Amino acid sequence: MAHLSPPAIPYGRASLAETAKKHHRAFTLRELLVTIVVIAFLVGVPITLFVMQHAKGRHHSRQYNCAACVSGIHQGMVLFADANKDQYPLPSLLDTANATINAPASSKDTTANIISTLIYANFFGPEICVCMGEKSSS
Repeated sequence: MAHLSPPAIPYGRASLAETAKKHHRAFTLRELLVTIVVIAFLVGVPITLFVMQHAKGRHHSRQYNCAACVSGIHQGMVLFADANKDQYPLPSLLDTANATINAPASSKDTTANIISTLIYANFFGPEICVCMGEKSSS
């Protein structure tokens, strides 16, 4: 078997390996920036979706908590009515002698006075009147 020598290279022409070495170039600034932007976009979209889903979950949790508070107030009113001849806790009916509020009967029957009556009679605690979904004033 004869040893074959590489083919002769015509004068002025470089081999393929030498051409690849000469024309090897680095990324341009534009290519680098485009790559960074694409990677940032591909990472940013899933993170944004995750954060939005997490916020929706917290919103639904707050809604459920508020619904539970309203249900607890309703149950307190029903228990009060069961214990008081099917009468709801109307302050105008409980304070006919104007011992607590010296005002006409219709002005006594406010939501705040009804809730205060139920809390005073221990049908529920004051913590049920503050919902986690409410924004704090402070």
